[in-house]
Amino acid sequence: MRLLGCVHCNAIFLWLSDPDWASYSLGLFICLNCAGLHRSIPQVSKLKSIQLDEWDDAQVEVRGI
Repeated sequence: MRLLGCVHCNAIFLWLSDPDWASYSLGLFICLNCAGLHRSIPQVSKLKSIQLDEWDDAQVEVRGI
Protein backbone atom coordinates (compact mmCIF):
# COMPACT_ATOMS: atom_id res chain seq x y z
CA MET A 1 0.00 0.00 0.00
CA ARG A 2 1.39 3.38 -1.00
CA LEU A 3 0.78 6.18 1.48
CA LEU A 4 -0.06 9.59 0.14
CA GLY A 5 0.63 12.76 2.04
CA CYS A 6 0.11 16.49 1.80
CA VAL A 7 2.99 18.05 -0.10
CA HIS A 8 3.30 20.88 2.44
CA CYS A 9 2.73 19.53 5.93
CA ASN A 10 3.34 15.82 5.18
CA ALA A 11 0.04 14.85 6.80
CA ILE A 12 -0.59 11.24 5.83
CA PHE A 13 -3.82 10.52 3.98
CA LEU A 14 -5.08 7.28 5.52
CA TRP A 15 -8.11 6.85 3.28
CA LEU A 16 -8.56 7.60 -0.39
CA SER A 17 -11.04 10.35 0.47
CA ASP A 18 -8.68 12.08 2.92
CA PRO A 19 -7.08 14.54 0.54
CA ASP A 20 -9.84 17.11 0.30
CA TRP A 21 -8.12 19.26 -2.30
CA ALA A 22 -5.82 18.94 -5.26
CA SER A 23 -3.91 21.45 -7.31
CA TYR A 24 -4.74 20.41 -10.85
CA SER A 25 -2.23 22.90 -12.25
CA LEU A 26 0.61 21.34 -10.24
CA GLY A 27 -0.69 17.76 -9.91
CA LEU A 28 -0.50 17.77 -6.09
CA PHE A 29 -2.74 16.42 -3.33
CA ILE A 30 -3.26 18.94 -0.53
CA CYS A 31 -4.90 18.69 2.89
CA LEU A 32 -7.66 21.06 3.95
CA ASN A 33 -5.34 23.09 6.17
CA CYS A 34 -2.78 23.72 3.42
CA ALA A 35 -5.42 24.49 0.78
CA GLY A 36 -5.65 28.00 2.22
CA LEU A 37 -2.04 28.66 1.26
CA HIS A 38 -2.70 27.52 -2.29
CA ARG A 39 -5.84 29.66 -2.51
CA SER A 40 -3.66 32.69 -1.80
CA ILE A 41 -1.57 32.05 -4.94
CA PRO A 42 -4.16 31.39 -7.69
CA GLN A 43 -1.73 32.44 -10.41
CA VAL A 44 0.41 29.40 -9.49
CA SER A 45 -1.92 26.79 -8.02
CA LYS A 46 -5.42 26.06 -9.33
CA LEU A 47 -7.43 24.16 -6.71
CA LYS A 48 -10.41 21.88 -6.90
CA SER A 49 -12.21 19.85 -4.29
CA ILE A 50 -11.71 16.15 -4.88
CA GLN A 51 -15.21 15.34 -3.64
CA LEU A 52 -17.32 18.34 -4.67
CA ASP A 53 -15.94 19.72 -7.93
CA GLU A 54 -16.22 18.26 -11.40
CA TRP A 55 -12.99 17.33 -13.14
CA ASP A 56 -12.55 17.33 -16.91
CA ASP A 57 -10.31 14.75 -18.61
CA ALA A 58 -7.30 17.07 -18.88
CA GLN A 59 -7.41 17.90 -15.17
CA VAL A 60 -7.69 14.23 -14.22
CA GLU A 61 -4.68 13.46 -16.42
CA VAL A 62 -2.55 16.07 -14.61
CA ARG A 63 -3.76 14.64 -11.32
CA GLY A 64 -2.30 11.30 -12.37
CA ILE A 65 -5.38 9.15 -12.06
